[in-house]
Amino acid sequence: MAMLKKILLSYLILAATAFSVAAQEATVTEIIQHRDSVAVFLEPDPGPQSCEFGSPYLLPVDGQTANDQKFSMLLAALASGKKVRVFSDSCGTAIYSQSRPVIERLSLLKN
Repeated sequence: MAMLKKILLSYLILAATAFSVAAQEATVTEIIQHRDSVAVFLEPDPGPQSCEFGSPYLLPVDGQTANDQKFSMLLAALASGKKVRVFSDSCGTAIYSQSRPVIERLSLLKN
């Protein structure tokens, strides 16, 4: 039973660390359009999440309203210098043929 408690505690600590990395505030420093995606460079790099590499994060350019909204928010953040919080649940290889986080959810912060 004690071993189970240690394993559970370790898991909770790791999960909390992973969530806080995903919610790290960052500044958009560059946006590159490449085929059917944009690559979003963030500073500091929030990290790779469950992917091979971190920044640039990927955003599909596919005409979906939610992705259009995220792209508009990223452009506003780039132009104004506002910080963002980027959340990713999946990986993509749309640029550089390397596994990188795909932007699933985005927050634009007031600073």
